[in-house]
Amino acid sequence: MAPGDADASASPWCAASSVAAGESQFGTAAPGIDAWLMLEYTGAWAGKAWEAAQVSASVRAHVDAFIEGTAGARLQLIGRPGAARRGPAGVVVMLASTRNDGVPRVARWQLDGLDALPGIDLAGALAQLRTGAVPAGAQAVTQPLLLVCTNGKRDRCCAKFGVAVYEVAARRAELEAWQTTHLGGHRFAATALWLPEGLCVGRLTAAGTDAFLDAALRRELGDVALLRGRTCLSEAAQAAECLWRSELDLRGFDDVVIEGEQPDPGGVQVRARVRGAMLERTVRSIDTGAVAAPSCGKPPAPVLRWA
Repeated sequence: MAPGDADASASPWCAASSVAAGESQFGTAAPGIDAWLMLEYTGAWAGKAWEAAQVSASVRAHVDAFIEGTAGARLQLIGRPGAARRGPAGVVVMLASTRNDGVPRVARWQLDGLDALPGIDLAGALAQLRTGAVPAGAQAVTQPLLLVCTNGKRDRCCAKFGVAVYEVAARRAELEAWQTTHLGGHRFAATALWLPEGLCVGRLTAAGTDAFLDAALRRELGDVALLRGRTCLSEAAQAAECLWRSELDLRGFDDVVIEGEQPDPGGVQVRARVRGAMLERTVRSIDTGAVAAPSCGKPPAPVLRWA
């Protein structure tokens, strides 16, 4: 799990570079993801964690077939260090449906080991979840989950900032905190995923984690600026939601519900119910003129923002 510098050079931290450039996080979450497969993996994480994971050929084929054959599905390896591993022996497998239908759901299997994973019909389980049923052999997850990216082998900022956030979250009894592999957007570290709603946040700090969690447990955003986007949406729709929230100070998870989008001569037109009122806006990605490193060790690139 976690920690190790991906780049020990003297190059600037990409997270600091992004902040210095004034880069907005709005609309930067992984887009179009509404099914999350989470596998507890107790081995070391490489930079390409799943590709390097020591699992059997049958497990790899089973997982790859599900991810490649399911639109909007994404795999995350998860883990907890040493003493933080609580509960029965074996490994945890979880599957979350985060479609934009107002009824997010998460199921959990407790397995003796990952070699038992091919015995789960993942596609069938996802279909059941989406109808509101608990898949066979699974239990419903009733507490919220916070997955914090800590994989320093992928980018050193994720270890430097993510581990501290995870350690604060892991002390909270009202939720389950897990370390996880790459969520995308190293430069927004510490970045994390809140489930079951599928909200991706960034620039969390250890000092600010409890305030974020207190609000999230009320199904609110304590600081709208932390929101990167709701992963079931496109980048444009994520950005529109974030902009409405920022302009109108809308913090409730359900205050903005995206209803649809379509191309527009000026960008992308997004429709939403905003506290019950139907609103539309056109968003487009623009070049700010600033530059920042997208990852540690990479050369600076143009900084874009949604407007």
